[in-house]
Amino acid sequence: MSGSFKQHLSRGTKTRGAFLVLGNEIIAEIASNSGFDYAVVDCQHGTFGYDAMRQMIMAIESGHATPIVRVPPGDDYQVGRALDAGAKGLIIPLINSADDVRNAVKAAAYGPDGLRSFGPMRALTRHGVAEFHKAQNDCVLLPQIETAESLDHLAEIVRVPGIDGVYVGPMDLAIALGLEPALDSDEKIFVQALEHIVSECRSAGIAAAIHANATLAAKRAEQGFTMITVATDISILGQGFALSLKDDS
Repeated sequence: MSGSFKQHLSRGTKTRGAFLVLGNEIIAEIASNSGFDYAVVDCQHGTFGYDAMRQMIMAIESGHATPIVRVPPGDDYQVGRALDAGAKGLIIPLINSADDVRNAVKAAAYGPDGLRSFGPMRALTRHGVAEFHKAQNDCVLLPQIETAESLDHLAEIVRVPGIDGVYVGPMDLAIALGLEPALDSDEKIFVQALEHIVSECRSAGIAAAIHANATLAAKRAEQGFTMITVATDISILGQGFALSLKDDS
């Protein structure tokens, strides 16, 4: 795709990506060269720390995907660290209000409007002094919608300046709605919640993104989501191992 990932989100371009939770840079490199538009380094639930995150971002940049980091919740310091390491986008989990989003926007931006300190040691080695302008202009911000409070305040959240979309965490959203954790549900309350999110995103002119899998991708696209995660490294490995044990006789 030509243009930045941020531009594609603003145009409503269909994008597909992978989630990486295992902390392995070789897997990250394979994912980035497999045709995904983005790859998310999951620092919320992933099994790794800062050094592995940095190496995974570098591996993703060696391929075709845009490196995005899901940062730990409520930690502005980690927002800056992820961007310093070269992340081109952030997913911010456990957002409950428009104020939470405003705080995230400030944490990701340099002054005078933001709070981020200038020290992009790794990003600077790749982009040079242009990193300052690239960070200001190209960074994608996606607050995660996954709580009852975020649904209650959705109309305000999607209209906070500085965000490019919202990212739906369906399992936590299902739990918040009183359902079992699952990527999908036919329960009316769940379906209506997704419809509400897509509608508000369209009204605000931002992208609707969601965590899913390959089986659900077409359904989510039909519902109006344009940024869809269709694979997770740990699931892909598990499925591949299981497939190798199937009796082909």
